[in-house]
Amino acid sequence: MLNSDIRDHAYQFFIEEAPELLSVIEMSLLELRGERTPAQIHGIMRAAHSIKGGAASVQLPAIEELAHRLEDIFKALYNDAVVVDETMEGLLLAGFDHLKQALTTQIETGQLDHSEVLEQGLPVIAAIEEQLGEHLAAGEQFLPSSADLGVDIVASLFEVDVAQGLTEISTALAGRDQETLRATLGTQTEIFAGLAEILNLPGFREITDLVAQGLGNPGVPMGELARVALENWQHSCGQVLEKGDRQRGGEPSGALVALV
Repeated sequence: MLNSDIRDHAYQFFIEEAPELLSVIEMSLLELRGERTPAQIHGIMRAAHSIKGGAASVQLPAIEELAHRLEDIFKALYNDAVVVDETMEGLLLAGFDHLKQALTTQIETGQLDHSEVLEQGLPVIAAIEEQLGEHLAAGEQFLPSSADLGVDIVASLFEVDVAQGLTEISTALAGRDQETLRATLGTQTEIFAGLAEILNLPGFREITDLVAQGLGNPGVPMGELARVALENWQHSCGQVLEKGDRQRGGEPSGALVALV
């Protein structure tokens, strides 16, 4: 079962978001044999990444592991050399079904046998990885550019994902409930760390690392940490969206460094 300090707000946010993410993955997988575009692969990879981050934040290790492995598999699909035939489509859908079933069980019952989920799901994931072979390890080389997708990926993620996360933090900060605030800040820190990795924004990642350190230090006041973290990430948004920073994604402030 989930820890009590993250059960309410973070868990509720996760289970409300998860069905839509599952739908994105399922619909796109069913279309892969007919049409496969970088934008389509980007969408399913982002959905798997969001599930991974959300599961990690609410301590659902089996779901996190399946989503993580599927995310890496989806990256390999950017490579045109990977053929999505009937066999590969079947494997992809079978791997996804294990993730979907685990999430559905968790949402409907509030409980999950993580060992059983991994025992049943990992052999299917391993079969996909074996089928992909060397293409799996080379997946990072084929990540598309903004031009390939026809959109500014960085701007899109900051305008939607980061902005939504900052709203969550701001709402929790205004609510003054320390457990909800800790859960919300922890969830968004996990998500932002993943985005920083995908977008290769080391300055943004340094902020998330510092906030994570603060969350792990009981001597750091939660309200102050959330306030300073929010200011740092808001400044990062300004640097990315208004100043066009695509190299660093902002920098940690002196106040955040000193606090942590």
